[in-house]
Amino acid sequence: MPLRQRRNVPAAPDAVQAVPQPSPPVIDSITFDQPAYSPGQVITATVTWTPGTSAQTTTFTGTATDKTTTQTGKLSVTFTTVVPDPASVTAADTGNRTWTLTSPAGGTVATFTATA
Repeated sequence: MPLRQRRNVPAAPDAVQAVPQPSPPVIDSITFDQPAYSPGQVITATVTWTPGTSAQTTTFTGTATDKTTTQTGKLSVTFTTVVPDPASVTAADTGNRTWTLTSPAGGTVATFTATA
């Protein structure tokens, strides 16, 4: 008896399938080390963010082989993986200060300093 073969079995027409969507990075918070500064003081700002994401679709194939006849049956389906994208964070203000990144690159927290 031959093995049945199915490929990419579609979902029922009334089935709802949520496909993950890419998202942009989001700045979650900006905090300062103190509420006010005098001219010449160092200002320290901490920025936290959530990286953006990309959706990657992968095809998975399962194969069954009959050990007597060597006939095979296969089924292929796709799945989606949502992965964080690399991001960089910069800082600027309306006072034309130069903000310097003082924390290590990477992660989801950045610390910047400038002179008041």
